[in-house]
Amino acid sequence: MFVIFLYFSTLVRLFVFTRKPGYVIIHLNVVFFLMDTVFF
Repeated sequence: MFVIFLYFSTLVRLFVFTRKPGYVIIHLNVVFFLMDTVFF
């Protein structure tokens, strides 16, 4: 389950990075950071 989450989050980051640069990446990184802290 955790490996799937990491794989999915990496795909989302790459997709957003190639599509919409800027504040969207920062927002998603904050969300993923909070999710990582919740998992750990």
